Amino acid sequence: MKLFAALAALTLASTALVGCDSSYRDTTNPDGSFKISSYTVGNLAYSCESKKIKPFLKDPNSFKKVDHSYTSNSTHIDVTVNYSATNSYGGRIRGSKTCSYTL
Repeated sequence: MKLFAALAALTLASTALVGCDSSYRDTTNPDGSFKISSYTVGNLAYSCESKKIKPFLKDPNSFKKVDHSYTSNSTHIDVTVNYSATNSYGGRIRGSKTCSYTL
């Protein structure tokens, strides 16, 4: 039991350290604008696919992300997710969805 508690504590501590990694933190630029990291874009792309794409597919398990890209300005970021999925006949189709987020 003590071994399990020690492993659980070690796992939580290592997770906390990973969360504090400065390379993943978003900061502001010297002019005060929001600096967007690749970690943030990846999270936004995942949010877009899980909330705006997969729920509307006939077979959500067939979803495969091809790639994602983003554009931004001082007030918002647009994340475009390119994907493929199967249609009602079993054939693969390609699609694209752009999700907008306010900074």
